[in-house]
Amino acid sequence: MPDGTREQLFLVTLVIDGVDLGVWDKWDGGDKDSTQTKYRSGGEPDEEDLGGGVTHSDLTLTRNYRLSRDAPILGFLLNKVGIGGCTASKYPLNRDYTVFGPHIQAQGPLKTVTDPKVDSNAANPALLAIVISVNSLVAYS
Repeated sequence: MPDGTREQLFLVTLVIDGVDLGVWDKWDGGDKDSTQTKYRSGGEPDEEDLGGGVTHSDLTLTRNYRLSRDAPILGFLLNKVGIGGCTASKYPLNRDYTVFGPHIQAQGPLKTVTDPKVDSNAANPALLAIVISVNSLVAYS
């Protein structure tokens, strides 16, 4: 049986300052990268990579705005911008939607909250999005 997977087979959760904010629909960004310093010694044709420090891109979590779930917490989210400590976790799921293997956890302060866009002529899902300024990204087994 093939074990490739699809984007929909992940479970994403969010906790801010100990408050469990449940399941989110999209995880975008939060990449771990590095800066690289290259140096060419005198008389050498090729550069040498000296390595560099680790960096993280911002992580955006998004979900469909549900009135009963998200309207009551919108004030909490807005008040936590710039100060709220976030822990976002991404769990892979197998094809019967049970957690499979290690998960990834991103931590950092809440950077941005974007409430749903408004358009009286649209039929799109209303999306709530938050951005985390990632300080650490770790894989746990």
